[in-house]
Amino acid sequence: MKLNERIEIIQKYFKLNSSQLAKKANVTPQTIINIREGVTTNPKMNVLVNISNELKINPTWLITGSGSMILDEPESDCEKKLRRYEEELSVLREEVKILNKMQAVLYKKIDFLTKNNSKKE
Repeated sequence: MKLNERIEIIQKYFKLNSSQLAKKANVTPQTIINIREGVTTNPKMNVLVNISNELKINPTWLITGSGSMILDEPESDCEKKLRRYEEELSVLREEVKILNKMQAVLYKKIDFLTKNNSKKE
């Protein structure tokens, strides 16, 4: 797949016309049109880097066509907090299990001591 085809895919995927993509890439709409029509086959690297950065496009895919188009989204702050809370919840559940076992042991000791005290009386 050629670069002009990848640009076309990007425009369709993100529903961007040439002017909108040009604005994101910080170039003129004619630059995008020239790339898409195959007039420009080797654009300046900063054009491709800007497209990649703005749209979270895999730069390797954009330049060579290899790999997947979309980069994996970084974990959001909310997702990080949720993951941390889930980990903490898991630890707390284990602690509750341990405390329940300790409680059962204490109740057995209390029961034993109560029975022994009632026998002495």
